[in-house]
Amino acid sequence: MEEPTILVALDTAVQSELAMLIARGYSYRGITAVDGGSLVGPYLEAQLENRNNQRTILVEYFPRSEKAPENLALVVKRFRHESVNLRAFLEYTQAGASIETIQLSHYVGSSAERIRSCLSAMRAVLESGAQTLLSGQEWPSIPFNWQGLK
Repeated sequence: MEEPTILVALDTAVQSELAMLIARGYSYRGITAVDGGSLVGPYLEAQLENRNNQRTILVEYFPRSEKAPENLALVVKRFRHESVNLRAFLEYTQAGASIETIQLSHYVGSSAERIRSCLSAMRAVLESGAQTLLSGQEWPSIPFNWQGLK
C-alpha cells in the first residue's frame, strides 16, 4: 500500500488525535502551506480555532532540510500575537511527560504513523496539564528561552 502524502497524513492525524478539541468548541480550519522564509523554509500548518475563548491551536509540520531535521510542533495562540509552544509549556510546567515524546524524531515507522504517534503524545500532554490553557481560563507567563543567545 502506498504511503499517504504528508498533507493527507497530517490532516487525518489532526482530525483523529485532536478530536477532543473539536468536542470542546474548536473548529478545524484545515491545513495551509506556509512560506517560512529563508530561515525556516516552507512548512504545513493545521489550524483549530475557538472564537469563544480566543484560542487557536496550530500544528506545524516542518520537513527535513539541510538546516534542521523533520519536526512537528504544537502552538497555542491567544489573540493575534501571544503564543506558547507545547514544548516550552512542558519544560516550564514540568507536567510529567518527557520532552522526547512530543518530538517527531522519537517515533519510528512511516511518516503517517510517526505523525499520528507524536500528535497522540501531544494530545496526552494537553489533556493532562493544559486544560485551563485550552479553555481560556488562564495564560501562562513563560519566560523566553534564549538558548544561550542573550
